[in-house]
Amino acid sequence: MKTYLKALAGQGELVYCPNAGNAGDSLIAHATFQLFERLGIHFELYDEARFDPAGKILIYGGGGSLVPEYVAARQFVERYHQSVKRLVILPHTISGHADLLAALGPNVDIFTREEVSFEYVANCAPHANVFLADDLALGLNVTDLLFPDYRLPYWRIPLKRVVRRDALLLREALCRAYGKSCVLNCFRTDKERTDVGRPSGNADLSKLFKCGTQTPKQALCATQMVFRFMNHYEEVRTNRLHLAIAGALLGKAVEFYPNSYYKCEAVYNFSMKDRFPNVKWMGVGS
Repeated sequence: MKTYLKALAGQGELVYCPNAGNAGDSLIAHATFQLFERLGIHFELYDEARFDPAGKILIYGGGGSLVPEYVAARQFVERYHQSVKRLVILPHTISGHADLLAALGPNVDIFTREEVSFEYVANCAPHANVFLADDLALGLNVTDLLFPDYRLPYWRIPLKRVVRRDALLLREALCRAYGKSCVLNCFRTDKERTDVGRPSGNADLSKLFKCGTQTPKQALCATQMVFRFMNHYEEVRTNRLHLAIAGALLGKAVEFYPNSYYKCEAVYNFSMKDRFPNVKWMGVGS
């Protein structure tokens, strides 16, 4: 990825559009901003009202939005893939949308973040360039995430979420005071939820700390809150991919469960199984 991006930076003007979404998407966006900074890559942030695609290299942020459950990423790719100089899709999980993939030309570079998506896209998009790379959040530098920067837009978090956060932290403190183990349960409550029983006190941090991906400050705000909150715990149970990644990077004992389709298992097998002994896969056959 680093080699690719360095080469790309010499080919024209780069415009980056982070994938919109929850705090998990903020982790990806923040990791991408960090990577651009480390590589010295100059880019402009995508502004729909002002964007002129002619001659531009358009980079769409990584994530899991090119699947049948969502439409925003498809609409974005449909809108620009023929009019930009080059369209780059950073590491994604991709399924469905076979008609769109078949229409993509050689000016489109698609990075998939696990082997299931890679094989699918390589088959469905014969004219595009298809690559395989780790989810960018796995490259996060976590050093600066455990110290709060109060200039960040924490005000974007609604009061009811702040109350929920503080109640959970109080519960964890009481458990410690009485010598009990307090596990952080972070199971999905959205359309990718499963029938796994969500325990009382479940905290879907990706929804709780959602505050945007579209600017570096928004992405850092959500990412920092996730890492600081999770760092209060020793054990994490989740079927959220990026909460499992955060726990892995923090060295927590992580029990990682499937989401509603293959995404979590595929990323675990490709990028996490051999790298993080502190992460235990809890799917079939675990």
